[in-house]
Amino acid sequence: MDIACPNCAATYRVPEALVAQGKPLRCAACGETWVPEMPPIEDAAHQEAPPTEIHAPEPAPAEAAAAEAPEAQPEPAQPTPEIPPSPPAPARPAPPLAPPPLHPPVLSGRAPGLRSGVPLRLAWAASIATLLIALAGLAFYGDAIAAAWPPFARVTALLGG
Repeated sequence: MDIACPNCAATYRVPEALVAQGKPLRCAACGETWVPEMPPIEDAAHQEAPPTEIHAPEPAPAEAAAAEAPEAQPEPAQPTPEIPPSPPAPARPAPPLAPPPLHPPVLSGRAPGLRSGVPLRLAWAASIATLLIALAGLAFYGDAIAAAWPPFARVTALLGG
C-alpha cells in the first residue's frame, strides 16, 4: 500500500498489516510522525475488474430473426492504465560540519607542544655531550676499530687517521 507523508508528501510503500494495526509511521525525509488511515473498503469494491471474454451461446433460428433488429449494446469499459507510484523523495543530506580552525587557540604565551626551561636545556646538553664522546672515541680508538672491522678503514682515512 502506498502512503504519503502529510507534511512533505514523500510516498512510501508500507505493508497493509502495519496500516491496519494503526502503528505510527515516521517519515525518513522530514521526521514527521503520523498514524496512517486505511482507505475505505468501498474504494476497493468500486474498482473495475478487467474485462473478460464472454462467449454467448448461438441463438436458435427463431431468435436469430429477432436478433436481426439492431439493439444498442453497451461497449465494454476500457481498462484504465495503471499509474506507477512515484519514487520516494531523496533523503535530505545532513548539514555540513564546520571545518576545524586553521590556528588552534593558544592558551599561554607560547605555541602548544613547545617545551622551555631547565628540562629542555638539560636535554640539549646531554645530546651534545653524547655526540662529543662518540667523536672522541672514534678519534682515539679509530685504528683499533679499523683493525677489527676493515670497512671502517675508509672512515678513519677520511678523518685523517
